[in-house]
Amino acid sequence: MVKILQSNEQNVRLIVKNTGRHEAVIEDVIYPFNKYSLTVQTDKGVKLYEVSIRAQDTVQDMIDSLIDSRNYIIRNTKDIENMETTIEYKKYEKDTIEVAPEMAEIFE
Repeated sequence: MVKILQSNEQNVRLIVKNTGRHEAVIEDVIYPFNKYSLTVQTDKGVKLYEVSIRAQDTVQDMIDSLIDSRNYIIRNTKDIENMETTIEYKKYEKDTIEVAPEMAEIFE
């Protein structure tokens, strides 16, 4: 995605979400595209990009195809000024599950 969006700002977080598929015409040929929303948090703010990337056989082929600007479409760009919910990042912690005592222990 770095090949599509270039900036002088320092990236802090990048969240990529696949939002579906659609078709687009390139040089009179219809091609399938995957839609993505990219939420980019930088040292100066948060931006949301809606991007379509031409479908390829592999993820690596898709990334390599970004050299050609006909293989992607930037559909929308939006500055996010207010976050309605705060984003909290934390490490995954396994929930502790209490196991009920054996029946014999209950009646002793």
